[in-house]
Amino acid sequence: MTQYSILSTKKLIPSLTQNLVKQGIACKEEELIRIEPVLSGETLETVLPLTYEPGTAVVFTSRNAVEIVAAVLHANEDLDAAPAHWQIFSLAGTTRDAVLELFDNEPTGEVFTGALLAETILAADDIHRVVFFCSNQRRDELPNILSEHDIEVNEVITYETIETPVLLKENIDGVLFFSPSAVSSFFSANKLPASTVCFAIGNTTAKAITAHTNNKVIICQTPTQQCMLNLVQEYFIKK
Repeated sequence: MTQYSILSTKKLIPSLTQNLVKQGIACKEEELIRIEPVLSGETLETVLPLTYEPGTAVVFTSRNAVEIVAAVLHANEDLDAAPAHWQIFSLAGTTRDAVLELFDNEPTGEVFTGALLAETILAADDIHRVVFFCSNQRRDELPNILSEHDIEVNEVITYETIETPVLLKENIDGVLFFSPSAVSSFFSANKLPASTVCFAIGNTTAKAITAHTNNKVIICQTPTQQCMLNLVQEYFIKK
C-alpha cells in the first residue's frame, strides 16, 4: 500500500524507483529542464588547436557536455581522433563515466564539485590553460578559481539549459531536486505546502531551494540518484 508520494524533477533509474514502490513510496517523474545542444563542428574545429598545445587540459563538469562533444566529434571524421591527445579533467560520477565510455583516455578527478576540480587542476602544476566545455548556465567556482591563479580559461558553450515547468496538481510528501535550474523551473509554476520536504543533490541546489521556500531541505552530499533515494527512504521509512 502506498504511504507516501514524491516527485522527482528528473527521470530516475527504473530499478531505484521499483525499490521505492516496494516500500510504499510512489514516485512521479517530471523532466523540468531540457538540454539543447548548441555546439557545432565549426566551433569545435576552431578550438581544437588549443587542446593540442602543451600545458592545456580539457575540462568537463557534466555528462551532457561529454555526450554532446562526443557526438559532434563522431559526426566529423576529421575531428574524431582528437580526444586521444587530450588531458582530461572531469567531475566524478556520471561525468567521469561518460568520459570513460565515449573517449579513449582516463580522466583525472575523483571529486564532485567544480571548486574541488579546480584545486585538482592546480595541483597538477603543469596546466596553464583549460578548454572548458560547459552550459550557458555553468557555475562560477571552477573558472573563477583557475583565473585567480593565472590559468587561462577558454569556455566553449556546448548546450543550453531550458526550463520546462509543469504545474503540480496533486499533493506530494517530497520533491527531489537535482539542479538549481530544476529548482527555478519548479517554483516558477508551483508553491509547496509547509509539510512537503525537499531533497537537494548538493549545497548549491539546496541554496536555490531556500530562496523559494522555507520548507525542510535535506541535502545529499554525494551527487547520485542512489544517494538521493537512500535519503528519501531514511526520511519516510525510518523516521
